[in-house]
Amino acid sequence: MSYTKQSDGTYSVRVCYSDSLGKRHEKKKKGIKTLTTAKKWERDTLTKIDDGEFDKFSSNMTLNDAFKTWLDSYSQKVLPSTYRKAENFINVHILTSKWFDQVKVDKITSVMLQTYINELSTLNVNYRKNLYPFKQVMTNLVSLEVIN
Repeated sequence: MSYTKQSDGTYSVRVCYSDSLGKRHEKKKKGIKTLTTAKKWERDTLTKIDDGEFDKFSSNMTLNDAFKTWLDSYSQKVLPSTYRKAENFINVHILTSKWFDQVKVDKITSVMLQTYINELSTLNVNYRKNLYPFKQVMTNLVSLEVIN
């Protein structure tokens, strides 16, 4: 954390932190008129960091957010047609109002998952192959200790 008084009399603040993946980040704000306001911005930012608001993966995120983050990295690794196929399966079969649309990741239980898989197996012959994105997202959430 650092406060710097600029030549125009305003302050700039810089807060450095590491996210849940261990990656270093920083938040900056310039043009703050008083030192008191700069300190308040710093406190608010530190509170948001502690609450996990800037983490890509956190327990208060929805499964939609987790899939969006996963799809962003997945798109760099596969052909566009493979990406579209995975995205379509996620939107049509996983993130539906009946199942996991806007569900917080820490509210997902093993019973919910098993019930979902049982129903999906009756609707889709290749359900195991198509569940790859879901498995990847859930594995990431478990390995990052966002969920058990």
